[in-house]
Amino acid sequence: MKCFAETPNKKNKITMIAEPLERGLPEDIGNGGVSIDWNRKTIGEFFEKSYGWDVLASRSIWAFGPDKQGPNILLDDTLSGEVDKNLLNAVKDSIVQGFQWGAREGPLYDEPIRIVKFKIVDARIAPEPLHRGSG
Repeated sequence: MKCFAETPNKKNKITMIAEPLERGLPEDIGNGGVSIDWNRKTIGEFFEKSYGWDVLASRSIWAFGPDKQGPNILLDDTLSGEVDKNLLNAVKDSIVQGFQWGAREGPLYDEPIRIVKFKIVDARIAPEPLHRGSG
């Protein structure tokens, strides 16, 4: 499923795709078989060897959620030729915080989201910091 969110001032827009996680991956995250606290290279190697992910995808994981060992993944799947990575990284903490909150609260009845990979596929971020904080 593909969706986007836009700030009220229309200066920021993030597009994501949600898809199911590979079988066995939620258990590996929950049991500590992989940790978001590992360095990027080690995480990358784990996902390449265990789940056949390519190098770019496996090294662009931003967070597990709703907690550090939750059964969901947020990753940056944008291309540097299409998205200003510096601007995207400037709002990374806010995006991760929103992902954590959304995964914990869920879309209905405070039911947490489980076993979903959220991929950021496009981002338009305002170059002026003043216009980034209204979302």
